[in-house]
Amino acid sequence: MSACPSRVVVALVACLLLSVRVSAQDTPREIRLRADQNISQGNFMEAIPDLMQLIAYYGDSVDRKVVMSMELIFYNLGICQFFVGQFGESENALKDFLKRYPRSPKASESAIYLGDIARYQSEFAAAIKIYKDALRKYRYRRGTKAHVHASIARCLLAEDNWEDSVDPLLRAYNYASDFPTRNWAATLLTTGYLKAGKLEKVYPLTPIILRHNSLASRSVAFNLAALEAGDQLYADEQYRDAMWIYRLVYPYDLIIVRTEGYLHFLRQRSERLRTRGGDIRKLMRVQEEIGELEEGLKAMEELESYDVELFYRLARSYLDIRRFWEGREMFLHLSDIAEDKLADESLFLAFQCSSQILP
Repeated sequence: MSACPSRVVVALVACLLLSVRVSAQDTPREIRLRADQNISQGNFMEAIPDLMQLIAYYGDSVDRKVVMSMELIFYNLGICQFFVGQFGESENALKDFLKRYPRSPKASESAIYLGDIARYQSEFAAAIKIYKDALRKYRYRRGTKAHVHASIARCLLAEDNWEDSVDPLLRAYNYASDFPTRNWAATLLTTGYLKAGKLEKVYPLTPIILRHNSLASRSVAFNLAALEAGDQLYADEQYRDAMWIYRLVYPYDLIIVRTEGYLHFLRQRSERLRTRGGDIRKLMRVQEEIGELEEGLKAMEELESYDVELFYRLARSYLDIRRFWEGREMFLHLSDIAEDKLADESLFLAFQCSSQILP
């Protein structure tokens, strides 16, 4: 019996925490100003009750001026619900908005958010259809097209479908109007090509994936794909190609350091975007990238360091293509850092390389 009052108190506290008081004395203008202020500061949860109150007041009005003034109210409700994870409510609100304002400047963006809602709920086939329908129905800028195709690729990659992801990744790469998006697409394209053994398509992309702050320096999928591709080439005695692929692989510790550093930078950027307002879809993309980096760090923690083994494979590749100077230096370094058995073998191979170098 004593547990019942405590449950009521907990429920009341929860309601108070998840709601914002809308005073009966507040005017519609005050409510709207407060909602706009909360949205501009990234307080999406706090803005929702005010937006819903305005819709309760004027949502059914047929007055032309009122209908026009309510356009952003209906849109912002769906966006706020989206950013607090109320995807079902957000979907209903955005569909209602598109029904009421099909020619709104925000209609094209709303269509993309509907695709995002399906994707975030792992309804990947539905999300791809929504994105493609939006691309056919609306005219987007090149940068926006790049992000939509990137979202389609993310749906396919979530199901490990690297083969079908090539087309949207290529489109994202070609439409991209900024380096981060182009680099992201290039890195994942390269990963897919490495998995498929299509080296002739890998080499043209290397200048962009080896740029400063490239996703390749933080991507677990890319580096593991390069390791596996290099091993296959080495097993097939294609030593020169194996060496070049191995050289694409970033050291294990460097991946962790760069991921943690970039994650810290993005978290600060996310907070700035949230509190200062501006491009709300940019905030969404930054938050999405934060989630991907966090998943990458978890994957790296479950993976054993491959640095010594990678160094050995590179040294053997240099030896097998008769580049004895480089091979000797690498084997000598391995003799200092590897465990006893591998260190002894590395020292012997360093001697072998030295014996092939003419005085």
